[in-house]
Amino acid sequence: ERRAGETVKWSFRVLDHHLRFELRFVASAQPPSAPLPLSAASESSVAASAGAGYSLVKEEKASELEGRFSAERDGALEFTFDNSFSFLRGKSVIMRCAPVESVSL
Repeated sequence: ERRAGETVKWSFRVLDHHLRFELRFVASAQPPSAPLPLSAASESSVAASAGAGYSLVKEEKASELEGRFSAERDGALEFTFDNSFSFLRGKSVIMRCAPVESVSL
């Protein structure tokens, strides 16, 4: 669960081969009245409307990605790793997701 104003850095690496990957933000509260503009850039800051999920990153064949996300509303990040196109070949994934500490002056 992310709070409005929080920023997280995330990364993952598939040890062998690749898989499908999607990162979504699901905002808390009411459904949005207008769709959210999407950004495929992994280092961008993305705003989310309340109540709906929005795809932030979607890759068909990913072996390594990293990015940063800043929440403008409370909500949750959903990381999906999909190996269904190659279910006979198992995959090992190393993933990190950590808050970025703000610096006060």
